[in-house]
Amino acid sequence: MWACGWKLFLRRGVALGQGGQHILQAARWIHDDVHTLPKFKNELRRLYKLIHPDLLHNFPNEQATNLRSFQLLQEYLNAAKGGNTSSRFSYHFEFFIKDSSDDEAKDEKALQRVEVSLPPPQVKFHPQRGAEMLPGTKVAIGKLFAACGLSSEVSHGWVGDEHISLSDFFQQASELQRKDASVLNREQQVLMVKNAMKMRSGITVSFLPPLVDSSMESMEALEKLAQVLDRCKDIRLSGFALMIGDCYGIDALGNLWIDRNDRMESWLQFLRQVDLVDAAARKTSAKEWRFREFELAKAMQVAMVFTHTSLAATPAYSLFLSGMAEGAKTHGPVGAGNFSELPIRVAGAREMFDLQASSSQASGCYIDKVTGAVVVPVSASYLVISRFISDRGNEALLYRRKHEEERRRIEDLQVEARKRLKLRHLLFDSKLSNDQQATACARLLRSVPELIRYTEGLSLMISDEYRLPLPGSKGLAYLKWDFNISDL
Repeated sequence: MWACGWKLFLRRGVALGQGGQHILQAARWIHDDVHTLPKFKNELRRLYKLIHPDLLHNFPNEQATNLRSFQLLQEYLNAAKGGNTSSRFSYHFEFFIKDSSDDEAKDEKALQRVEVSLPPPQVKFHPQRGAEMLPGTKVAIGKLFAACGLSSEVSHGWVGDEHISLSDFFQQASELQRKDASVLNREQQVLMVKNAMKMRSGITVSFLPPLVDSSMESMEALEKLAQVLDRCKDIRLSGFALMIGDCYGIDALGNLWIDRNDRMESWLQFLRQVDLVDAAARKTSAKEWRFREFELAKAMQVAMVFTHTSLAATPAYSLFLSGMAEGAKTHGPVGAGNFSELPIRVAGAREMFDLQASSSQASGCYIDKVTGAVVVPVSASYLVISRFISDRGNEALLYRRKHEEERRRIEDLQVEARKRLKLRHLLFDSKLSNDQQATACARLLRSVPELIRYTEGLSLMISDEYRLPLPGSKGLAYLKWDFNISDL
């Protein structure tokens, strides 16, 4: 039932709709312009009409609860506007909302109980505009709105192509990435718990985004997993890797995936029903084909032989590796051993069918002009591949060397930009092309005088979107590769 192979049952919509939603913080909230502020005030008025204590005159206990939380909300909003702040670690609100269809109801069943905890509000002081809420604060208030059945628009994220101020973006990123003691302690705690699980149960645990090792959600997931493992000591999980992501299943490498958004009972049920024999077989198979790829590359005298994991786990790929090994043994290395820099990528039948529709190569092989890799069909014979490399190997080498030179140039630009902007980390999204990465580096270097006051100590991911990190974590701030310095 649960062992669904490498075709995992993804529930990304659910994952982003709840646990990951607060990662994406809205660019539209960076400006308190004439369009945004009224919307916020309107939702606040609607909230007041739902939770006001006077509405619960028939329920004295619930009315007292609403009064306490209503006063606490006033304190929270006052602090968010730059007023006096308390030393509260968090604000815990508890409200009872009455069914509007029955104003005179006296039955407690007509009330809906809502509980929400929010971190202390964060405020930025602007020399002209005065105190302004940080985006994270409006995200938090949006969480309260949503819990009460109102619009959660304020909790949407740094997404899209809205016009934003770069100075505000960097200031918010710096605020969210601040390395306070609690974050460092939490990261150390997560590492200790993961190591303890490995020593005690023999399993390794990894997180997939939006979870990171320094987030509170990661610690909560580990605590939940520890309770699950205590309840299934009879299951031999030693040697397996558990991936806490957004789905259930076994991937081609034999890793076990569990859905971070699901209940503890569902995790326990999955671990009790998953086919560990199948998972172990996949782990063994993955080790075998990796070793066979390595040995084949040595025999053919090329840089590497590789493919994607879904093809690697098939009988067709196993036959390919066997045939190539036999061919190298019989005919020797391809191209008389002159192409040791070339990688060979093996493609499946569907990919090759799509490529051959626009290619005139009768052999089915072709050159990836971006990376310089020689792409071959999984059904190809050794002689066909050897002949293609002998004929066009030098052409492939030109593309390969050009690609490597471009990568070295970008890496040099990346190091220079990171040092001059005093960034903690500077990374690139794998979706970006070399040209986009080079363009982003050039923009950063040209903008050092304007950016340096904002960037010291930040961790940046150059991507195709703006996105702030998870509040309280050491996650990455995402900056668009084609950002405009005039927005600063």
